[in-house]
Amino acid sequence: VFCWSAAYKHKNLEIIPKVAHFLKIKYGIKAEFILTLPEGNLILENILSEAKKLKMENNIKNIGKINLSECLAWYKKSHIVFMPTLFEVFSATYVEAMAMRRPIITTSLDFATTVCGDAALYYDAYSSEAAADTFAQLINSKNLQSELVTKGLKRLAYFPNPEKKYELTFRWLEELAQKSRIEKNW
Repeated sequence: VFCWSAAYKHKNLEIIPKVAHFLKIKYGIKAEFILTLPEGNLILENILSEAKKLKMENNIKNIGKINLSECLAWYKKSHIVFMPTLFEVFSATYVEAMAMRRPIITTSLDFATTVCGDAALYYDAYSSEAAADTFAQLINSKNLQSELVTKGLKRLAYFPNPEKKYELTFRWLEELAQKSRIEKNW
């Protein structure tokens, strides 16, 4: 399970040891969660401490901070992308997971459902047990995995390609500059 994320509190990564624990005790599923946090970070220390208490330390692997060129390889090594985040404006991780044909499990919050639509599975953001239930549902259904990947590929069509994104941004900046000129003339 790939959890590409920076070490911010709102990313809610500290839920991961409990998710791994519920997967094991409730469903007999051993999942490895791959984190990308810098060594010595307090959030990472909290995750590893909780994992040790729950005897889940073998289920958490931190590969440290990675750059974009390394990202592709980690998506390919994973089977699921997990984003337990509590707040995002937009995350490229959702779109990248869709492009890499990886099913997504994330929180049932507006920002996530707006980006992912029906191309992800959602759970109550504050419930590690609900997250584990969602994982078990996905892991135990190859059809659901395939369906989410297909929906993710279709969902990609909603997002602009780099050239279109540049064009939209440039137009927006021109509009802002024009408004600024008009306001200065008043």
